Amino acid sequence: LQPENDHNFMYSKTVKRLSKLQEYQQYYPSLTCVMEGKDMEDWSCCPTPWTSFQSSCYFISTVMQSWTKSQNNCSVMGADLVVINTKEEQDFITQNLKINSAYFLGLSDPKGWRHWQWVDQTPYNKNV
Repeated sequence: LQPENDHNFMYSKTVKRLSKLQEYQQYYPSLTCVMEGKDMEDWSCCPTPWTSFQSSCYFISTVMQSWTKSQNNCSVMGADLVVINTKEEQDFITQNLKINSAYFLGLSDPKGWRHWQWVDQTPYNKNV
């Protein structure tokens, strides 16, 4: 009985993922999906031309504008300026940026008191 239960469990998870993909495709006609681990369940999808890393989607904009306008554009797309939580994430981001170009992060000091905060309210860790 165990193999049948495993099969039903995997089938159920696959159906749920396909349903989620169909939901995404209503909003994003083109998705790029990648496996992020050895397990068939470890995959994520991002709208084209976004890039997936550790189950998050990243879009590198080349539009020159202010920090506030950049954050507003991200909000319109259902996102935020990037919040870096790990060294691996920072390495991924820096590997995908053009040298000698400027980019905004989702880090700000709104009151000018050197009290940095991320746009998603994640605590700032200077060691990352």
